[in-house]
Amino acid sequence: MPFGVVTNVSLLANYTREVSAFVADPGSPQGLRFLTSFGVTYIYSGPARIYGRSGFDPIALFTAGFRPAYHYNDVWIFQVA
Repeated sequence: MPFGVVTNVSLLANYTREVSAFVADPGSPQGLRFLTSFGVTYIYSGPARIYGRSGFDPIALFTAGFRPAYHYNDVWIFQVA
């Protein structure tokens, strides 16, 4: 979560909407634009959660073309191209 998102209600609502859309379809052009707009270079998929949000499905990320950079047990780190 980028700095300042939690303290800005409209930015938080937009961020939450974009993250939800990315979770639903990680291969969508909208999702890729969202990642690049925030300078995301890696995606974590594992048991740790921020504010109880749902996590990213590693199978969906792999299917969308993201390359695993790390995997151990139930933790995956995917590289954003």
